[in-house]
Amino acid sequence: MDKLIVNILITFAISLAFIGLIYFILNKAFIRKGIRTRFFINLFFGLFLFFIFVISFVVDYKGGNILGYYRHLVLIIVSFIYPFIILLYFIKRIKYTNIRIIRPKTNRNNNLFLYILFKYKEGYLLIRKKDLYRGYIYKIKKSFHDEALEEVFTKLSFDVMKKQYRGKINNKGKIYYCYLINVENIISGFEEINMYELVNLKVEDFDKQAILSIILKEDFNISI
Repeated sequence: MDKLIVNILITFAISLAFIGLIYFILNKAFIRKGIRTRFFINLFFGLFLFFIFVISFVVDYKGGNILGYYRHLVLIIVSFIYPFIILLYFIKRIKYTNIRIIRPKTNRNNNLFLYILFKYKEGYLLIRKKDLYRGYIYKIKKSFHDEALEEVFTKLSFDVMKKQYRGKINNKGKIYYCYLINVENIISGFEEINMYELVNLKVEDFDKQAILSIILKEDFNISI
């Protein structure tokens, strides 16, 4: 019995590591996708794995002591645990970033925007218009802001290393969802600004508030 318990624990640890690696690769491959898209990818993939292992157990089971099929049972349990935990994480993120699971047909609020600050190495990428600098502003049209991010990634064509939702700003009725996104390369049309130069840049008051909030704060909700 002791040997069986040891074998079960070893199988459980190996299964956790193996299936965890699969989920890690899966989510890395779809890092540019929005939270809602990755939610459904993980959901369907988790259900797929779970049913594959259940079917495998049903086909192989010939009766007798069910613990004789502990490898099947461990895989079934682990294939359920991972998607359950990951989906809880995504649901929390979706609630945190105010994303809807089901996409609305139209965005009736014409005052929704993304405000994105791109981080490159030890500095930031900003847009310069005349003598003023600002982050990247993108108007949300028919989709919610997770899919609007995908539109930005496609439009600007860059590789995402990491993206973080930082908070939102209400500026005279216009809502800006603020993101800090790490990129691997300089984006065309942007200027690289050293973090120590930010203080001396010429920016509008709103942009200064947005940029500093994104850098220094988390989960902010600011009204101007």
